[in-house]
Amino acid sequence: MIKVEMLLVAIVAVGAMFCHAATDEQIKHSLFVSNCYVDDADAALEEFRYARQLCGADSNRFARLICEVAHTNNTRVVRGMISDLGTYGTSAQLPFLYSQISNTTHGVDAVRSILKIEGVTSNSVAMVDGYLSNTNNTNRNRYYVCSDFVVKAFTQDISVDLHTSASMVYFRFMKDDNIFNDWLDETMKSVDSTYVHSKRRLAVMRAARARTTDPEDLNYITNAINELVAYPEAD
Repeated sequence: MIKVEMLLVAIVAVGAMFCHAATDEQIKHSLFVSNCYVDDADAALEEFRYARQLCGADSNRFARLICEVAHTNNTRVVRGMISDLGTYGTSAQLPFLYSQISNTTHGVDAVRSILKIEGVTSNSVAMVDGYLSNTNNTNRNRYYVCSDFVVKAFTQDISVDLHTSASMVYFRFMKDDNIFNDWLDETMKSVDSTYVHSKRRLAVMRAARARTTDPEDLNYITNAINELVAYPEAD
């Protein structure tokens, strides 16, 4: 029993020495390579875990190195690293993420990672509003951001004023956007029970009907309006 315990201690000690001995460049190489497996998700994950292991318990170092690897011209790597910052990043990486929002390729990843790190704040509300208003961003990416934002705003403990500001961003986007998206409507219904039969939702649907030509979307909108007008309209 004593021999087994001594062996375990030795293994841990060797592992700690190995992690400590790894240089930043070695770890960054593994992070970079982890994004180069196009058709082998398992190999990519294993390489990423290896890089994480080389950092030992130093999570700040790992976040810093991910951010450094994101400074590359390889689009696939940039997107992967910026997305990973949403899980492993800290407030120290927020300035970098904010600087990437205007990029039409990976700005969506930066916005989503900011929301994971920072949550819904006055800064992130303004940031999301600006992103959703920018028609240079694809509709698909704007839908992803809006969905993340809505879920975050209704699950995070925030002030009434901040909650109101966040809701206004959603409604402006849904009423003014050129293409209706029923997925966003369903997302809002799932997080806010007061929205289902509200004047707010009815206004969104009426605005969407005026600019929608897709038969499937029109059917969804018409059914929603018919359902809404059957109820006393709540605020």
